[in-house]
Amino acid sequence: MPKINIDGKEFELDDMSDELKQELNMVVEIDKKLRENEVEKAILMTAKNAFSAKINQMMNKQDS
Repeated sequence: MPKINIDGKEFELDDMSDELKQELNMVVEIDKKLRENEVEKAILMTAKNAFSAKINQMMNKQDS
């Protein structure tokens, strides 16, 4: 039987109600979305930094 570990305690998945399994599935999906958002945020921050660096270069050329 599959087991799940929650806060250091093991529970039998087959012993859980369908409602509880749905709630656990929601937590799993939320964690997945949070990880995806972290990756997207890192990509966006990299792009922002690249644009900021280009703006600084262009402004420095303008001042020269």
